[in-house]
This record gives sequence, C-alpha cells and structure tokens, in this order.
Amino acid sequence: EKGICMHIVVCDDDKGCCTKIEKWVKEYKTIESVDITVDVFYSAETLIEKMKTGYFFDMIFLDIELPKKTGIDLGKIIVEKYDERLVSIVFISGKNIYCEKLFDLEPQNFHLKPIEKEMVFKDLKKYVDRNRNNRAILKYNENGVKKGIYIGDIIYIEAREKNLDVYTNDGKMTQIRGSIKNIEDEFGMYYIVKCHKSYAVNAKYIERYVNKNLILSNGKTIAVGRKYVQKIKEIWSKYEEDSFR
Repeated sequence: EKGICMHIVVCDDDKGCCTKIEKWVKEYKTIESVDITVDVFYSAETLIEKMKTGYFFDMIFLDIELPKKTGIDLGKIIVEKYDERLVSIVFISGKNIYCEKLFDLEPQNFHLKPIEKEMVFKDLKKYVDRNRNNRAILKYNENGVKKGIYIGDIIYIEAREKNLDVYTNDGKMTQIRGSIKNIEDEFGMYYIVKCHKSYAVNAKYIERYVNKNLILSNGKTIAVGRKYVQKIKEIWSKYEEDSFR
C-alpha cells in the first residue's frame, strides 16, 4: 500500500515464536504490498541498547515473560522514550494474569500463546488502517542504523549541497542525504512546501508572512522566492482550514 511504511519489532526469548511472527509479518507484506521491515530481539536488554542509538520502530510484538527485564518493564521504557508518538505495542504471553498491569500502557492488543497467524494479520491491518494518514515519517540511515523523524515535528529543512539539515520542534538539527524536491514530492500532502531554492517549511509552524519573509514558530526568518509566494499562501491556507475542521 503506497505511503504506508512499517518497521516492526518482535521481542521474545522464545525463538520459535519469533520465527513464526516474523514469517507471518513477511507474508502480510507480500499479500498486502505494504512496505515492512521486521527485526527480531531475544531480550529486552538488547532492544534497549539498540534504542539508545536512535533506533526507530512503529510496532512491537512483545513477550511479557522475558528474562531479567520483563515485557512490561520494556513497555514502560518504550512509552516513555517515544512519548506521544504512540508506538503500537502488542503484548503476548503464556499467562492471563497481567491485564491490570497492562492498562496504563494502552497496548494495541494482548494475545495468549499460542499465537496464530490470523491474530498477527489483524494487528497489522489495524495499525495500517489507524495510521494511514497521520504517521508520515522521514526515514533515513545513520551509520547503518534505521532512524526516522515524524513530518509533523519538522519546522523547516535547509539544503546544503547533497545533504539536508532538518530542524525539528525539539530544537535539534539532523543532517541526512536527500533533496528538497524529493521531500516536497513525497511529503507535500503533509504541508511541507518549498519557499526558496534551498528551503522547505512546514506550514504548521508558520507564524507570519511579512515583507516576503516567513517568520516561523522557533523565531527563524526565511526569505520567500518570488515564484514560491503563491504556493506558500495556498498551502498555509489549506493547513489553517484543515486544522479547524
């Protein structure tokens, strides 16, 4: 399905269960033509270490009875790290005694083992349906590690030769490979619009347009090229309209 990219994690010390879920996820990818990457971890500790590098995923099938740190411990860490970004957690367990402990983590689902293919397919479909329009992610690689930036977090992007400096609402700048044109082509529907040959802005963060300059919410001022003025006004207006629907 065009536009839906999913990075799935399976975390379970039961290697047989991991193999089955990984196989079913890949089957779903083929049947539904969804862009899915799947990684497997056999302990909470290895995933936590990976997360420290900026490792990024959208959904996790998470066993509760992991050695050392439990799946519930790991679930709390995931929710804290990704905050409102809502990584979808599907808990799996051989025991049905955890319901109250899971409540605060708001998991997408809970399955008793043995888990079946139909369960996994339903979970994947639910994620796709729920996130079709609001989970656009700018994905990139950094030293072999897959990372991502939510488009809604991007304030503006500046092109520097073959690289892009991506400025986000947490005050950080991330440098990635790419071009302004490709970003606008891929994410224009999310109010990313080119305003200058070297800049694209997120209309969500435009405060004012004064004397051919955009004033952004972080205080940044960007000059608008003459040929981009009309497009900027159209996209900014569309964002304002959509926000008040």
